[in-house]
Amino acid sequence: MAGAWGGGATRKYDVAAARARAAESLHGRRDRVLEKLEPAGSVTVLIGDPGRGKGYLAERSAHALADRLGRPVEVLVLPMARPEGGVASILESYLPETARVDDDTVPWARRLRERFLELADGRELVLVAPDADECAPWDLSLLSAVCRGTTIRLIVTARRVTRDIDRLRRGRSASTLSIGPLELEESQQVLCALLGVDRIEAGTLRRWHDASGGNSYGLAALAVANDQAGRVRRARGAAWVVDDEAAIEVPSSYAQLIAASSNDDEWRMLEFVAIAEPIGETALLSGLDTAVLATLLHGGLVVSRDRGSRPFLQISHPLFSASIRASMAPARREELNALVFEILDRGRGHLDPMQDPERLMRLVAFGTAAGRDLPIDWLWAAFTRMARAGDPVTALRLAVAVASHPGAEVPMRGTALVRATRLARLLGEDATLRAQVERIDDLLSDPDAVDLVDERLRRALETTALRERVWAGEPGDEVLGEIAELLEGDGGDRVAAETLRSTRLIILMASGRLREALEHIPGEDIHPDLRVEWARSPARASRSILLAQQGDLEGAIDCATKAHMLSKLGTRARSGASDLHGFAWMLAEWASGDATGLRDALQVLTTELSTEDLGEVRASGLMDTAEVLLALLESRWADADEQAERLLARLKRADSYCVSPFVCAARGLALAVLGEGAAATRLLRAAIDPRPGLTRAMAGFRDVLILRAKLWIDTADAVEFARSMADDWQREGFPLIEVQARHVIAAETVRAPRGEIARVLELASALDNPIGDAIRAHMDRLVQLGDEDGEIEPEIRLLAELGLWLPVSTTVDLTPREREIALIAGLGYSSKFISERLHISTRTVEHHLGNVFAKLGIDKRDDLREWAARLRSDRRARNR
Repeated sequence: MAGAWGGGATRKYDVAAARARAAESLHGRRDRVLEKLEPAGSVTVLIGDPGRGKGYLAERSAHALADRLGRPVEVLVLPMARPEGGVASILESYLPETARVDDDTVPWARRLRERFLELADGRELVLVAPDADECAPWDLSLLSAVCRGTTIRLIVTARRVTRDIDRLRRGRSASTLSIGPLELEESQQVLCALLGVDRIEAGTLRRWHDASGGNSYGLAALAVANDQAGRVRRARGAAWVVDDEAAIEVPSSYAQLIAASSNDDEWRMLEFVAIAEPIGETALLSGLDTAVLATLLHGGLVVSRDRGSRPFLQISHPLFSASIRASMAPARREELNALVFEILDRGRGHLDPMQDPERLMRLVAFGTAAGRDLPIDWLWAAFTRMARAGDPVTALRLAVAVASHPGAEVPMRGTALVRATRLARLLGEDATLRAQVERIDDLLSDPDAVDLVDERLRRALETTALRERVWAGEPGDEVLGEIAELLEGDGGDRVAAETLRSTRLIILMASGRLREALEHIPGEDIHPDLRVEWARSPARASRSILLAQQGDLEGAIDCATKAHMLSKLGTRARSGASDLHGFAWMLAEWASGDATGLRDALQVLTTELSTEDLGEVRASGLMDTAEVLLALLESRWADADEQAERLLARLKRADSYCVSPFVCAARGLALAVLGEGAAATRLLRAAIDPRPGLTRAMAGFRDVLILRAKLWIDTADAVEFARSMADDWQREGFPLIEVQARHVIAAETVRAPRGEIARVLELASALDNPIGDAIRAHMDRLVQLGDEDGEIEPEIRLLAELGLWLPVSTTVDLTPREREIALIAGLGYSSKFISERLHISTRTVEHHLGNVFAKLGIDKRDDLREWAARLRSDRRARNR
């Protein structure tokens, strides 16, 4: 369960130049516009919502026309029409000495055409009219008259085609292009141009694209805001954000842009809607000024969207809304929360919100945000409703409100304290965590209060306090002794007893006492009482992790998936069980070398997150850890490094499972393969961490990662570390860990002792999984070769496919990307395979291979395979 396992340089931007550079990267869009713009006398209309880059696209395309035509081109960008800002006519500046006196456009058109041609000075002329749907009808009529019968090209942008724009197109070579949201690949191009890198890390790209909705202005604003806030990291041609999606820096420039184009009444309504959205209540809607609302709806800043069976009012785009909220002073935000609460409270009349769950949740959300004293029955109803899913920050605030409410009954307080403690640890809220633990201690020390709770809740409070003592550094033996006493005094409630047993197993696992933990794991049989299985949930996850390290990978996956399915049943989620079961499942898939199985598990669990909104699972970091392992398994070492660095930055704030040392080991291996030995060595030291937590429960897998990293770094103690590790895990009784250590000894030394080889073959044969089969096949070939050199590529390739790469040490100065490609190509994989694996183009793969060939002094792929085989043979020879 969550909490059960323990405890860039800022840049300055010229934003306009940055946006222009980003827009220039969209060659495909620009080429489409150029094709329509090429005919002399053409009219090209670009249609799309605000912020999609229509204006930049129009200007850049117009300027690029000269290269396409091979002739000089003059581009005149007309001013944007802003009647409220004092720009009544977009043509006025070209005829400053005149004023419009009638609707006869002929004389004005003649004089204006002469002025334009004078400015063009013999060059072909392109006129750009931004936001033409905001222009005065007379202006568009005049433009039409100016361009009619000439070679002047006209390109206009608009949100929609109005009647006047339609007249512009009549009788001419006209085209209308819809400028939609950016696709993911287009977003990649924009961001790479903006941030000056070759690629954007996949997770960062996806989050920014989703947050901006493909809006080019929003995308650029997000990138600039995050980079200026120091959250963007760059390495090896890639960029990524160190924080998760909950911490994306929302650009205030969005709000400033909206505020600049809105009057005070419009801006105040936008703030209100941003706080209260989605607005469907009559009381809230009826309080809005209809005239102001109509203006905002017409301008596309506010929209009405159907949610279920009725429409709701909201800001047109989530990023606009977030930016408006981010721009508010805390006092203004509190004022609006209080206002929304008061309107909703008055609007309910005599209706009891307990009979309307949706209204209740809204009242509680705004009431708690405004600091109002709410009835305990409201808070309790909302608390129980949020027990299954929801934002963990909101859930923590609500749990603390229930636990501290003077009207809360003791069972209510106890239940809320258990949840608040777990959430506070999950989110790294140390002060809140200490306060809740103190309240638990106070409750348990009050005999009258204890008499008012049933045995199950009492056990939950007791075990929560006991775990927190262990995570605070108290010796585990003392806590385990207290658990043993509690079990001896068991009152006969099976569920309460299983809660104690699960806590005992968690403490043993988190303390690294895995051999003892094996003696206390629950059996394979599922208990007929579902409540017992719910109490066993943490123990089931522990069992799966132990089975995986022993080599019973099918059993580990079966145990984790069954427990995961059972934990989701009922009216509330089993506290923090789903994320741990899911991680145990993914860990077993990784341990078996099954990249497809791990990817499928990630997909299943990610789908559950999006449908159930289990924010707590996102906050735990376990899904991200599994993604790092997947990148290692698929030989995407640069991706693994980037993902692990980002995750470690987040875990510094909150690491409820104490998984960061394990992530350090994983990142250390990635960097070791990429040739960055010094950085990898520092991470391997950080991976040996005595703090209780999930890393110590996975100590076998952590040691495997450390060992393989040492081999790639080519440290002098690598083989000795393998020998010590093999003996340790043999004593512990974990054959999968032992066999990998002993296999390293045999593979790294030409004359490995016969007893060592026999032990490897014995262990590998006993393991009924792909890892055992691959190690046995490799050992059989080594025995056949003896001291002779020879090609054993099929076996080496099989090991690599399972994530067990035999290291290739080289002093040749290859870049990290070149090393990745050389290693994979050295096993005989095609450029197409490598491009798909590393998510880069085939042309890029071929380019890097050319550099590798030049640096190694070879001519073809066969030479590359021979180079890798020779280096592996030299390593073994050094370890005679």
